[in-house]
Amino acid sequence: MPNAVSAAAHAATRRQRADFFSLLPRDANRIAVHSMVADLDAPARLREYLLERFPGSPEVADALFHVARAQPTHLRTKELIETVEACVHAGAAIQKALTAAKRDKSSGSAAPTSIYDMACGEDDARCCCLVLLLVLLLVLLTRPSSCSGHGLGAVLLAYRFATLRVVAVDREKVPLVLMVVVLLLLRVVLLLVLVLMLMLMLPVLALTVSCFEQRPCFESFRAAFKEHCEPAAHETAPLENLSFRYIRIPRCLYSMRVPEVIAAVDP
Repeated sequence: MPNAVSAAAHAATRRQRADFFSLLPRDANRIAVHSMVADLDAPARLREYLLERFPGSPEVADALFHVARAQPTHLRTKELIETVEACVHAGAAIQKALTAAKRDKSSGSAAPTSIYDMACGEDDARCCCLVLLLVLLLVLLTRPSSCSGHGLGAVLLAYRFATLRVVAVDREKVPLVLMVVVLLLLRVVLLLVLVLMLMLMLPVLALTVSCFEQRPCFESFRAAFKEHCEPAAHETAPLENLSFRYIRIPRCLYSMRVPEVIAAVDP
């Protein structure tokens, strides 16, 4: 009977979560890519969702809402939900591995010691750059967003697993000065074809310059967690186990074995 009750409660929680997702701004069958947490009509529902996904840690919700207030363009709704769900599942797997290694030390299975939050590969970056060059002027006419969740997963996991080393890995930055020069050179041409671009490129208006400067988001997340969260027993401040680095992510990275990936991103 307790199992039945637990299963029923779990099912009810999942239905409530699905109802919450259905209330969020949408593009067709997904959460709207341009929706910002700061602009949500019902932030209380988002806080309830965060409290449910991070039970016993209301300070996580406090930190995330702090970012939404202080830096409204640093926290998009879609990326927040995706990151939270990914961290919940990843955290469960990591905790399972830690528990198994601690329970059966004689098995020879090593406990996790590091977590890597990986950005997308350079193929995606090139694709984003090409599209951005086509719609650069349109982007400037829409609400800008300097990032889209980058580094948030690392922050959430570093806070939960304070004894593990966590590294947020991002692509090497494309100099913003270069993009300014490109913008000036293309401005006249883009003005001439603006009407045509509006007709053809409306579906990608939500694209922003996120792939060119992502570190500010990470710093916003880390600062908010340091202000609202408590350090672990061995820490003097929260997230001392967290670091951030830019690397040139090789094209074949995601087909490599785990030891090879670690050697590539953390020599």
